[in-house]
Amino acid sequence: MQQEGSDTGPQTFTLNIFNDGGTKWIKVTDAEGREFDVYVDHRIDTKTPGAIYLFDYPGKLNSVRIVNQREFRQKMHFVE
Repeated sequence: MQQEGSDTGPQTFTLNIFNDGGTKWIKVTDAEGREFDVYVDHRIDTKTPGAIYLFDYPGKLNSVRIVNQREFRQKMHFVE
C-alpha cells in the first residue's frame, strides 16, 4: 500500500488486490474529507486497458468510466 499526502490534507491510497491481471484500486480523500474510489482497468483480455473508472470496479453497475482520461490524470496528478 502506498500513502501520499498528509494527515490533514488530501490522501491517496493505492491497493493492488484484484486477481484479474492487475486492476488498481485507489481510494482518494479530497481536501474536504470526501472519499471516493478510482479503478484503473488492467483486467486480462479487457477491451479498455488503462481506462479509469470511478465509484466501482470496471463493468459493475455503479462504475462510471472517465471519458477525458488525460484531463483527469492531470488534475489528479495521477501517474501510473
